[in-house]
Amino acid sequence: MSGFIRHNSEALKTLRQRGESQTDWEWIRQQEQAGAEPDMSDPDDAEVTEAEFREVLHKRQRGLQKSPAKVPTNIRLSPEVVQFFKADGCGWQTRLNRVLEEYVGQHS
Repeated sequence: MSGFIRHNSEALKTLRQRGESQTDWEWIRQQEQAGAEPDMSDPDDAEVTEAEFREVLHKRQRGLQKSPAKVPTNIRLSPEVVQFFKADGCGWQTRLNRVLEEYVGQHS
């Protein structure tokens, strides 16, 4: 036996409600008194340089749109049209939108 006990979420809720805990708090207190600190590091993690950390920290992320620039819609297209635009990879919907905008501009 491994010593592990498995519970489903309902059983865990019931145990918590009854105040029953499987955590050995006495052992944890003894470890703290002995000066042990939890090891949160992972030996497999790569070291991060300060420059790498700053680069990630200061990366700007796109926020919410002030007003929606596009309208979500469902459209049925022929397989040939979809394959044509998807063949160029990511951004195929943007490219399709550009073609449609160009058409509207020419026919308005």
